[in-house]
Amino acid sequence: MRAMLAWIPVLVLAWMNASPQAAPPHPVRVAKVDWCRMPEGWGEGAALLVRFEVERHWHMYWMNPGESGAPPVARASLPAGWRLGQPIWPRPHLQQTDGEVLFVHEGTWGWIVPVESDQAGAVPDFPVQLDLNWMVCKQSCTVGKTSVRVPAPVGTLPPCPPEVGGSPFPLRPGAGDEASVQDERLRLRCQARGRMSARFIQATDPGVQLAEGSPAQVPVKEGVATLDAPLRVRAQDADGHALAVRGLLLLGDRPADPCLWIERKLPADANAKPVTP
Repeated sequence: MRAMLAWIPVLVLAWMNASPQAAPPHPVRVAKVDWCRMPEGWGEGAALLVRFEVERHWHMYWMNPGESGAPPVARASLPAGWRLGQPIWPRPHLQQTDGEVLFVHEGTWGWIVPVESDQAGAVPDFPVQLDLNWMVCKQSCTVGKTSVRVPAPVGTLPPCPPEVGGSPFPLRPGAGDEASVQDERLRLRCQARGRMSARFIQATDPGVQLAEGSPAQVPVKEGVATLDAPLRVRAQDADGHALAVRGLLLLGDRPADPCLWIERKLPADANAKPVTP
């Protein structure tokens, strides 16, 4: 017994001097932030390419997360006349569980954040302190944040990549693609680019929703994806924003298949029309 008691001060001292246990690693890592030039069709300005790495079985969220969740947010203090623009999101995965539809990003993926100027053709010549916040979920959710200092760009900016981690950034509609909003209906007629199936997923548009929900199946016939979908318009919910419908036309079912960014304003007299119940 006396020998056992003699060991107690030694164990207490060892416990006091032990290194504190490291916190478990966060399931999201910002691998890199680089300057690049906006993708073709999106303008000629500068942008920041953020590369996220998400641990297996976890997911982050698209600009419209779906039934639950929240997308990442970027903030920065920039010189006068400069601002962060609306990010360009890659094609998300559609995750359906327990009756919920979620639009998520998994694994390695990229996020393009435009850096815009009031002066046409201006090129940024300053460093940026980019603050990022996000939600990440598996069976439960947690939030994360980081701040990344990005040095001022040097020389000609390289073009932003067409994809990161196999998730492509959206293309702009081209020749042969048609998109319009008429009589509170979204009408699409777009080249399917060799794919046999298509779906449309809507962004978060205040005051405007697809009446039959998102995603909307888009029939493909003779190489053309065609959609004629009713919209539910509630101008009082727009909170001062212009009424518009935006989203991605997903061509094909594979994560690496292309997608088109669709963005159309409603006619100017939409606010004057009776609100759809």
